[in-house]
Amino acid sequence: MPYETVTAFFDDSGGPDPKSSRSFCFGAVVLPASQVRECSDAWTQVIGKHFDIDGDQLGNYSCEVKRSDLYALRRKLRQGAGLRESQKALIEHGLDTADRADRLIEDIWNFLADPPVPIRYLATCADKDSAWRKFSTDQFAKWQSMQDLPKPERVGQKPLRAELSNLILERAFEYLLQRIDYLGGDLDFEYHDAMVIGDQSAVTRLMYESQAGIQARQGYFTDMPRLVNNVWFGSSRFSPQLQMADWIAYAVRTWAEGKREGFDRLGQVARRFGGYPDRLRGSGIVLWPDEDRFPRLPQP
Repeated sequence: MPYETVTAFFDDSGGPDPKSSRSFCFGAVVLPASQVRECSDAWTQVIGKHFDIDGDQLGNYSCEVKRSDLYALRRKLRQGAGLRESQKALIEHGLDTADRADRLIEDIWNFLADPPVPIRYLATCADKDSAWRKFSTDQFAKWQSMQDLPKPERVGQKPLRAELSNLILERAFEYLLQRIDYLGGDLDFEYHDAMVIGDQSAVTRLMYESQAGIQARQGYFTDMPRLVNNVWFGSSRFSPQLQMADWIAYAVRTWAEGKREGFDRLGQVARRFGGYPDRLRGSGIVLWPDEDRFPRLPQP
């Protein structure tokens, strides 16, 4: 029996601009709207076991467990390096040793691999240089030539950087929305409507503009009948599912960049992706612009 409504939460990993990571990825966590609270409570209990806070009270502290902060905290505790405020907050809650951070990291991946409610993961991942060479050939060539010039001579670099970033972000966003809509047609995860929620960020305005273009039928995939009205944006600090999406996006991006941990972590959660196993590439994970530029996927 199809679900009436699902909620899809998404976050990104890497950056869309030419000066950041080799690839850019959106990860999404899709689950029945009626089971969001159950999933949130279960996440809280997993996190609470590792903090010096009663699990029932953890939500009152609004302690965010983002992948980047937790991995950096583990590294810095081992090196004795300085901490950011968000990492200091984790220590205040009891994650004061690298071993404790390690155990929490493993429990989070285990939770993502075997969540307590029906869940599907989705992702879209861009090999950025390949995308620019294919879709913005002249602009990317101009960008590359600028990098050999002294900084004072790089006239027009800022708008060019923004143009290249926007191409990656807009296409990745539209591919993700398309796959959320398509997921509703899968026989093992049918649904009528999807509410989509993204993590609030500096590029939220651009995604709103991209969405307006899609609704005006100016996008590549404009027939998305299952998506309800507008995409909403909120703070991941108050949404466990946005935090989960952050971890999923990281697994896909680091796999795409050929990193061993990315391959292992994606393999750990792969069976929860849409289209798994036969249609994982294409239905669950969109790899663009050319699939052949990406590593092999973990096998079942």
